[in-house]
Amino acid sequence: MLADDERSFMKYFAVLPLLLLAACVPPPSPHVTAETDEFSPYITLNGPFSSDTEWSAGFYKWQLKSLITRATPHQVTHSLLLGVQYTGHLDPFTQAFDDHAMELPIVMLHKEKGTCHWRECGIGEEAGVILQESYLRQHVASGFRVKAITRDGNWYILSVTPEMIHLQLDATDKYTH
Repeated sequence: MLADDERSFMKYFAVLPLLLLAACVPPPSPHVTAETDEFSPYITLNGPFSSDTEWSAGFYKWQLKSLITRATPHQVTHSLLLGVQYTGHLDPFTQAFDDHAMELPIVMLHKEKGTCHWRECGIGEEAGVILQESYLRQHVASGFRVKAITRDGNWYILSVTPEMIHLQLDATDKYTH
């Protein structure tokens, strides 16, 4: 009969090859997903997410998102969707600028106040920075960054890589041509 230490040792070596094999599997490649149903007038293209954690602002993530009308000629609306989660009081987004100080239109899409403890509440917000297709095509080789600013002056930097733009425009072209 094996002692407990020997059993633990054997379990460790039985699991180790599986862990090593899992470590060798590459992460999934970034891709754009399409969402629609027979009732929707739009096809929604969701680009890959990027995310960051700012010590003073909490967790945030962003992605390119495109709405394409089903009716022809197709009309396309692109946006940079930003989602944040933080603790405190509601602090909505009011401005957005690119890395050349060009102001970009920003729209609040969703805000949610979670549970509160000792006057601190969990907050979740989504905003969309509206992007022209010509703007995306102009930045496909270089990418760009956006600074989204809240009413209280907090800000978030969102990096949009050339790969993100390329994937989004390829998917858009697939549905519009």
